[in-house]
Amino acid sequence: ALRIKERVKALRLKQEEITKAAAIINGFIDPFIRYLKEYPERPYFKEVTKLTTGSYYEFVKIDHPDEFDVMLALPVTCCVQCTEVDGYNGVYYKVTLPRKSRSFPTPFLEDGNTVSPVKILEEFRKHVSQFIASHYSGWKMTLKRKKQNSPAVTLVLLDDKGGEFMSIDLVPALEILQPWPKSCELEQNVKKWLGKKAKQFTRSFYLVAKQPSGQDDKEVWRISLSRVEKEIMNDHGNTKSCCESYDTKCCRKTCLRLLKSLFEALKKDYPRQLSHLCSYHAKTSFFHTLTQWIADFNWKPSDIVCCFLRVLDDFIQHVENYNLIHFFIPKCNLFSSFPHNGLKFLLARLQEQKENGLQAFADH
Repeated sequence: ALRIKERVKALRLKQEEITKAAAIINGFIDPFIRYLKEYPERPYFKEVTKLTTGSYYEFVKIDHPDEFDVMLALPVTCCVQCTEVDGYNGVYYKVTLPRKSRSFPTPFLEDGNTVSPVKILEEFRKHVSQFIASHYSGWKMTLKRKKQNSPAVTLVLLDDKGGEFMSIDLVPALEILQPWPKSCELEQNVKKWLGKKAKQFTRSFYLVAKQPSGQDDKEVWRISLSRVEKEIMNDHGNTKSCCESYDTKCCRKTCLRLLKSLFEALKKDYPRQLSHLCSYHAKTSFFHTLTQWIADFNWKPSDIVCCFLRVLDDFIQHVENYNLIHFFIPKCNLFSSFPHNGLKFLLARLQEQKENGLQAFADH
């Protein structure tokens, strides 16, 4: 119990760090978006909107604010057809225009009607490179080499000595202004937990330029519901007043930060064996726990120890069953790509941590 409480204190980010990081990010993103909107020669991104996603913007980051994800969404106002790619349980899609549209940029099409993630990412990368070379006068930045099958263009910020101190993942995405695909759904438990707030979630979705490993066809998109995840994280209470004041605070987010912190500690100790473990596994399991314990009084800050152990026990059960269902895609088991031996190893380490009073929190 003491180790959990001490870890909670250690995870708090300093307000000074948060303010500085926000100023740096906004000082880059806002002028970059203005540049995209005003660029006359290739005005393909002039309708983009900023969608800040990831742990920092969900207020569940566990260390220094030095890594940021910013999705730049391109609204698709014309009618498109999203066809699920067989064999991937509703995660990957091909996007086509059933008929020609003046509102969609022709250079982003392959074979006349297929919306190309490859072309959009290439064009976006050119814009980022050109902007930092000739239009941005802030911090010194460098463009990282493209990672294979990454949907992001990664920028690294450099200090006076040339050392890296912050990175920004810029992710171009299609914003599909249509209801969710049939493979995606909100469970009844979610609707019961979040009430009327849940209805607005399914009105649109995003697609990012990422293909499944081993897929020869590069013109495939992966669905992203990070906007909904962020809204759930930031509006997580069963009542409107949750976390609006000191008296109505809950410990939901703190529990997720603790679970992510435990993952990070274990991955440092066993980088090879736990290379498949990621923070999205923590968030998904956490969301499932929230739907089982919907009332705000189940998450009192004074009960942080038992609340975190509840979250940890639920994750351990998912590992034991080799089954962690994607929170929005019932056909998708996130552990299906996790090596069986890796899950067995993870289970042993988690049980070991429970028996030893979460020693990892003391060691890291």
